Amino acid sequence: MDLLQRPGDPTAAPVGSPYLARRPATPGFRTAADTYDRQMLTGVLLDALLECLTFLELSDDDVVDPNEAASVQDRVAGLFGTLGPGEREMLIGLVKARAARETGVVREWLNELPESLGLLDED
Repeated sequence: MDLLQRPGDPTAAPVGSPYLARRPATPGFRTAADTYDRQMLTGVLLDALLECLTFLELSDDDVVDPNEAASVQDRVAGLFGTLGPGEREMLIGLVKARAARETGVVREWLNELPESLGLLDED
């Protein structure tokens, strides 16, 4: 498979992303592969975001300015604030699943993350 994107070629994969190869789309029709691709992409993006947030939170103050780290976390919380209740529950479940795969301080921090991002209901 050629990994170079060719202008106008809807089946060419983006450079460096062979697992996200595009297939010609049928309007209004989703295949199981499309759903799997979206789930795969969602998982990869969430893992990347959690890695970044973990780095910002757990790095020493001489590596990352604590005010800047808090600013980034506040912006992420603001974005997550636009999610509906069902989407928040799904995100909480994904974060908890990721926390279960971790150990020590990372696990502890990830378990606290939904609350610190304002994802929990305020009942």
